[in-house]
Amino acid sequence: MTSVRIDASELTRFAERMARAPETTRRRVWDQVRRQSFALERRVKIRMPVDAGRARASWAHSTPPADASDGIWEENERELWIEQGSKVEYMQRLNEGWSRQAPAGFIDAERMMAQRDLEDAVTRLLQDIV
Repeated sequence: MTSVRIDASELTRFAERMARAPETTRRRVWDQVRRQSFALERRVKIRMPVDAGRARASWAHSTPPADASDGIWEENERELWIEQGSKVEYMQRLNEGWSRQAPAGFIDAERMMAQRDLEDAVTRLLQDIV
């Protein structure tokens, strides 16, 4: 016996998967944003010059209300961004090379690396979907 089947079930499954893709994709992208943000925090803390440790300790996610020594950590899942930093008054000078313990621009370099890593991760994620 020979038979031929015309079958659109694969297309139907693909269409169903694509209909869910925006929600699923957004969730996966948000997971990558968070993952890369925590990696950035870790790398900045490792490279942070240490005298008394105040600058390193301040660069962290915290729960409001925050005082002047707490870190800056704001998440916006809807717009897919996280802002992190420090309210320590001399943090900018540390990033400008004020301490011999870390090169000038160490925070900027880590931010650029995290952004590149995030873009690579999201690109791979989207390639897997398509």
